[in-house]
Amino acid sequence: MTNRYMPNEATCPVDLELLGLLLRSPEARVVEIVDALESPQRADLAAFCFGRAHMRDLAILIARQCSDVSLREANGFLGEMLIEHAQAAPVKVRSDRRTVTLARAA
Repeated sequence: MTNRYMPNEATCPVDLELLGLLLRSPEARVVEIVDALESPQRADLAAFCFGRAHMRDLAILIARQCSDVSLREANGFLGEMLIEHAQAAPVKVRSDRRTVTLARAA
């Protein structure tokens, strides 16, 4: 018997606090944090982030820190896609500064 109220969302392979830190950090800090993770956990995190549109750049950055073998073993076809994206995508420089626009009411 299955629990039909079980959420359909995949669980994050790292603590949500760490995921939040990765989302807020510049690229150099992301690489530093990700390098401290175990190889399978790193590959799972790349796949988790790739499944969410707003985290695709982070997923590709994490996938660049993974070996091709670990991505394939952990994620199969998705790992293959991550490898292709990581090799093909240009390196994007994430800016911590957000643009500010001021609307004027006439």
